[in-house]
This record gives sequence, C-alpha cells and structure tokens, in this order.
Amino acid sequence: MVIPTHNRRQSLLRTLAALARQSGMPSFEVVVICDGCNDGSAAAVRRLFVPYRLRVIEQRQSGPAAARNAGVTAATEDVVVFIDDDVVPGPRFLAEHLGQHVDQPDLVVIGPLLPPAGWGSPWVRWEMRTLVKQYALMQEGDFRPGPRQFYTGNASVRRRHLLRAGGFDRRFVRAEDVELAFRLRGLGLSFAFVPGAAAQHLADRSFDSWLLAARQYGRNDVVLGRDQGRDDLLRAIGREYHERHPLTRMSARLAISARLPLRRVRPLVRLTATAAQRAGAGRLAHALCSLAFSYQYWRGVADELGGGEAALALVSKPA
Repeated sequence: MVIPTHNRRQSLLRTLAALARQSGMPSFEVVVICDGCNDGSAAAVRRLFVPYRLRVIEQRQSGPAAARNAGVTAATEDVVVFIDDDVVPGPRFLAEHLGQHVDQPDLVVIGPLLPPAGWGSPWVRWEMRTLVKQYALMQEGDFRPGPRQFYTGNASVRRRHLLRAGGFDRRFVRAEDVELAFRLRGLGLSFAFVPGAAAQHLADRSFDSWLLAARQYGRNDVVLGRDQGRDDLLRAIGREYHERHPLTRMSARLAISARLPLRRVRPLVRLTATAAQRAGAGRLAHALCSLAFSYQYWRGVADELGGGEAALALVSKPA
C-alpha cells in the first residue's frame, strides 16, 4: 500500500489507525512517502506500533506523482493499493482490493470514496455528491468504469503494470492518476468498480484551491485528448457539455467567452454557498458550486486550447 502525504500529520495517523483494523489480512505492507513534510509526520509514523509492516520515505517536496512513484519503487508486494492521507478505509477495504486481483492479473480496481454524513464545505459536498452519483451508475451497470474514474485516493493495480507503464507523469500536478490510467488501458488492462472496497473521504480544501483544481482539470483533459492522441476524450468533453443542466451550460459559455471574470464574484459565491448550506438550503449551495466548477473547468479548457473560439468549436459540435 502506498500513501503520499504532505503536512497532514493528524489526518495521516487517522488513516494508519484505520489500516490497523483491517479484517482478513494477517500481513501487509504500508509505505508512507512524506513529500516535503515539516510537521513531524515522519517522526510520528515511526513511533507507531501497528500490526503491519510500516515504512517511511522522506523526500523534498516534489508533488504527488513523484511521491507515488517513490512508493511504487519501494514497495515489495505484488499488488499496489493507493490511498490518500485523508481517507479512512473500512475494515474489509484491503481484503476486497486484493481479492479482485487473485484471478484477474490484468485488472485495475477502483473503490468508492464516500462522504461521512454532514461532512465538509459546500464545494466538498458538491464534489462528493457528484462522485456518489457516478458510483451508483457504475454499481447498477449503467456506466462502465475507465481511466477517468481512476482516483488514487482508493485504487489498486499490480506493481509490474505500474512499472511497465512508466509510473506517474511528474509533469501533471492534477489528474496524474487519470493520465496513468489511460496508459494502463493502453497496455490492455481492464477496470472494475468494487463497492466493497469502500473508504470514507474526509476531504478538506479551501474554495480557492478547489476552483484552481477545477481549472487544472479542464487543462489536463485537453492535454490528454489533444497532445496524447486521445480524440475520444476530446469528443467526450464536447458531448458531456450537452448533457449538463442549461444553467451549467450557460456558465460554461460565459467561461469560454470570458465575459464574466469569476475573480470578481468569487467571494460572493463562496459566502452565499456557505450561508445556504448553513440555512439548510443544500440545493442552492449545490447549484452555486456546479456553476462555479463548470466555469473554472471550461476556463481551463479554453486556456489550453488557445482561446474561446477553439473551445466554442468543441462544444458546438453535435452531441
């Protein structure tokens, strides 16, 4: 198991404590990569007494892709399970992951990241609610999992496939896991969603960092589609635009045309969404977050395509 971390000591210790409660697992390995930590995370981990093999790697801050690569290199088990330092796995988490790989050597396993009841800011709740809807579709068979569902907060794959694919691309600061997943698919691996490999995700991020991530996701989707020859991804971006709510499409159009710089209204959106959630108006908070995320995502798409005209051409194609 590989866990990258950066200055989240208490959250990391909570994750490691949950791993000590795994059932049906007499022995397993956990590699923690402290990526530029200066909060005592490494020392705190080394003081732990846990019923599994625990190692700590310290490195200069190099980002999550480099940290996971270091963990994969150091790992000695055949299957690598990825988990984030703000994730609390259930007691059957590891057994469910490893059980899928026993008879299926060319499989990528994706487990659900579930929100605790009442957890998180409006934008974190929006993100988790979006994921939960996707999980339901996959569980019902209405949606097939693939590279875009490969989130290393909860996923596993055999180590030899990771090495053969060349590991994570350090140039990606976001969606480095999705980029790797496309290469894994290119090697012939298939993807499976396993509801039993569940974990709680105690995400905590600022509104500004959430918006920055949304913009980077837009840029990365274009890079993956255009620069790496995945025209199907570019077509998916355009198709998904037409599947969104009319207000969400309006937000995307504003982003593409840059008619409404979000920075001018960003504090108002954050305060209104927060107030709406506190007042029990969750639907309003969700709608505001949808509009903000869509705006930022499509600004990222337009940025990477070189302007609004190219982005407009992408969404103007028939769905």
